[in-house]
Amino acid sequence: MPGISPGGSKCIIHYEKEKESTMRKKILATVLTAAMAVSMLAGCSSDSANKASEAAATTAAETTAAEESKADETTAAEAKMQET
Repeated sequence: MPGISPGGSKCIIHYEKEKESTMRKKILATVLTAAMAVSMLAGCSSDSANKASEAAATTAAETTAAEESKADETTAAEAKMQET
């Protein structure tokens, strides 16, 4: 047959394997790039998480102060009752 060498089928197989390998590399690169982008966005958005934790700490401090104030009022009321 003219134009076909005896080793021609080996070249085609080699080309197909190389093409498949290149495609795998491209997919892997895309997946890794997407993972890096997601991690960057998650890292940069931690500012809102800090605000939420600060708000929780402030609320806890206010609750503790209110409980201490209530305990002081109760102690003062008990002291008044003992005086009379």
